[in-house]
Amino acid sequence: MTSFEDGSDSRYIGVGGDFANVLDHNDYLALINSTDTAGVVLRAHLILEDFLNIWCSKTSGSEDLFKGPFIGFRSKLSIAQNLGLDSKIFEVLDRFNKIRNSYSHNRKYTLEQSRLDALILLVDDLHISEKLLPCKDFSIYIGGTDTTSGRNIERNYKYEDADLNKKIIIVFMVLVLNLLSWMQSEFERKGINYTIISDFLGK
Repeated sequence: MTSFEDGSDSRYIGVGGDFANVLDHNDYLALINSTDTAGVVLRAHLILEDFLNIWCSKTSGSEDLFKGPFIGFRSKLSIAQNLGLDSKIFEVLDRFNKIRNSYSHNRKYTLEQSRLDALILLVDDLHISEKLLPCKDFSIYIGGTDTTSGRNIERNYKYEDADLNKKIIIVFMVLVLNLLSWMQSEFERKGINYTIISDFLGK
């Protein structure tokens, strides 16, 4: 099996700031390298939960809104909705949460294509940015070093040719890009300060 490690290139801009927890490149490398579907879904779910944390923190003006007793994803989602989260985004995140619960409560569960297609319809229906391709037209480009051979490798994963794990990752990535676009637009509309570019990689 080929696995990738970071091959940072100084041509790229490092992103993070307030969105650091949802843009950690190590998470995305782990997703691409994973052969465990449950692990892919769980990690993606945790990243989506961090989006809820960002939204609730920024719109409420409280950095420690969820400090204290454990608050689950569904409760955070409801709080986020009360703080102005778009109803279509709420529906997509709720659907993803239900898929995550299926994996967490049944170790033999396999995501049905019909259920994945239903999620894709919701993600594609967000229409947040005209620049974003529909899930099934989207592809993921990965470049890095093969940890086994040490060779530089480039891969392009297209939805139509992908296995289940990569299909889930592609749908998740389109959702992430929609969330980033929508949240930045809403923060600007509401006059909420935020940062997304943290520094430059390399010199």
